[in-house]
Amino acid sequence: MNKDIMHKELKVYLNSIKCPICGAQVDMMEWANPVSKRGCNFFCVANPVHYGIYYIHWERPYRLEKELAIVSDKTHQYEVEQTHYIGINPVKHTQIRIYNIDGEGRVIEGHKSKQFFYQKHLFDYQSANKEKFLNRIKTILVFQ
Repeated sequence: MNKDIMHKELKVYLNSIKCPICGAQVDMMEWANPVSKRGCNFFCVANPVHYGIYYIHWERPYRLEKELAIVSDKTHQYEVEQTHYIGINPVKHTQIRIYNIDGEGRVIEGHKSKQFFYQKHLFDYQSANKEKFLNRIKTILVFQ
């Protein structure tokens, strides 16, 4: 990560957030390729699969466009994505994708995933942990 290019405000923000799944620091993974296949440019340093954000750091005002967390229980993997901005327009969207997993925790290919969309934010990523995330997901899905 090229810290000389980053502004102090961005450094302060990145130091203030943690992975909601494991509590690890969040940092840029690759400066030359700032957006991954998952659409994120900053990730959990302990396990990039846990948590990623797409953070606009090259223009002011800095803004968090989206957050993506992936958490699993014994039978399912849950991807929870919250969108805060589309371009410069603020939005409140949450998408939950559910995949079946095998005993090793791998997504079972060929099984159809389930998706749910909401026009509001349903998660507070920074006050969560793995158990809270799973409980919140299961509570939301009870009403589907």
